[in-house]
Amino acid sequence: MKNNSRNIKINKNEMFNVFIPCPKGLELKLGEELKSFDIEVIQNNKSGCYVKASWKDIESINLKSRLANRVLLQVAHSSFINNEKEILEISHNVEWEKWFRPEYSIRVDTSSINSNFNSQSYCNLLVKDGVCDRFRKIFSKRPDINTVNPDIRIHLFIEKNSVTIYLDTSGESLFKRGWRLKKGETPLKENLASGVIALSEWNPKNSLLDPFCGSGTLLIEAASIASNTPPGILRSFGFEKINLHDKNQWSELRKESISNIKKNIETEIIGFDIDKEAIEASINNLKTSGLHVSNMRFIKKDSSYMEKLNITNGYIITNPPYGERIKNDNDIELWQNFSRQLKQYFFDWKVNIISSDLDLPKKLRLKPKRKIPLFNGKLDCRLFQFEIVEKSYRKEKL
Repeated sequence: MKNNSRNIKINKNEMFNVFIPCPKGLELKLGEELKSFDIEVIQNNKSGCYVKASWKDIESINLKSRLANRVLLQVAHSSFINNEKEILEISHNVEWEKWFRPEYSIRVDTSSINSNFNSQSYCNLLVKDGVCDRFRKIFSKRPDINTVNPDIRIHLFIEKNSVTIYLDTSGESLFKRGWRLKKGETPLKENLASGVIALSEWNPKNSLLDPFCGSGTLLIEAASIASNTPPGILRSFGFEKINLHDKNQWSELRKESISNIKKNIETEIIGFDIDKEAIEASINNLKTSGLHVSNMRFIKKDSSYMEKLNITNGYIITNPPYGERIKNDNDIELWQNFSRQLKQYFFDWKVNIISSDLDLPKKLRLKPKRKIPLFNGKLDCRLFQFEIVEKSYRKEKL
């Protein structure tokens, strides 16, 4: 049968059920971000936000969200199934031809919570079979499977006996901005870095220092925020191969977003790192990002020997080395020296440190104002927030 998928009429103004996952701990901040885009947030849960969104909204969220992992459009849901085999029928009944063409390759991923079914891989296979069988029946051809670089990504989510199938409009995860050439040890993903900045309540009117900047992720994300640069401006998206995609509409959305980028940002943004290669990586990543912040600089410096900066009321936001990244017994000395610099030279600053070392405040001999649970990949972390006041500095006893 002739491929007539382009002729299927689709209402671009339809409001879709969409799930937007994010790093754990950032759900409320993601909800705030989405509301700032005039998106209707239906529900926050432990891993993201459920929203109602038009197709234009979906493309806009992909381009502009700093915190999202993906933008998943719901195409099927069943609140209760008796056995895995019903997944095949659910998948087969989805009008896949409405969404994409049979010549595109696909990948299916499955995740579950308290699933009552034994084999996740079998459920995954049933979704694939449902997609391929439907295309073969309609077009006498079926999509190829490509697990490495697929044109179309499909997600199956199982919770107990309920199943939901999503079409992934993002493609690669949204933390991949397109500028990172090199990453440091145990780096923050870009959307988690932006989340840490959001939780710190940093304002671009305030100077920012990262004394353990690594490959520059936190500071480049901060520069992107300060300049109002869309985080997805350098990359492509999965929705570009979905039938609803309108190249002209997308071009206008990009142009509008680019026109809102602020020029000549004078926010002082500084990165220190003891590793020369890390500083070089930061500089190269900044160049690739295309961001222009006149007062942004990366300096090779040991954080244990910082001096007073000619700045008041600044912010320190950092992801310091911890755990396996410090392969010696000198971490106590490192933190004592760092703490001494904070108390002596940064007593009017707000300090935000994300770390999986839950004893870090004790090592710094500082009491955190807040401890916010976050996950850096699988690492259970805390964002420790400190306010350094002048009286917290005490001279060392002779």
